[in-house]
Amino acid sequence: RMVAALGGPADYLEHHARYRIAAATIRPFAAPRAGYISGMDCRAVGVAVIGLGGGRRKASDVIDLTVGFSHFKPVGTKLAPGDPICLVHARNTMEADAAIAALTEAVRLADEAPALQPVVAARITDASP
Repeated sequence: RMVAALGGPADYLEHHARYRIAAATIRPFAAPRAGYISGMDCRAVGVAVIGLGGGRRKASDVIDLTVGFSHFKPVGTKLAPGDPICLVHARNTMEADAAIAALTEAVRLADEAPALQPVVAARITDASP
């Protein structure tokens, strides 16, 4: 409903592949070693998307809707060397390489599985201080 209200197709969720334009380059970001995804620097991931052209540095910048990351594995995922952590969608191989370098710094791997954190940290209600 939100997509349709903003002028987009009403059936976007059901048929999103029909509307997406593929990036010129799609490459996996592969685990450099075995381990568990123990965390991510979400700001660094966002900055990497901006570097691909998927966000704005200034209000006049045009966003390239073909670029970004997809199929990100969640924290706690066990990986073997070379397993894909996500897919990088880029305009060219040079930009894909730069995004992969940024992700290498942003995604933390550990030898042990991280402790699971609750999905909901706290509930805010009328009675909350």
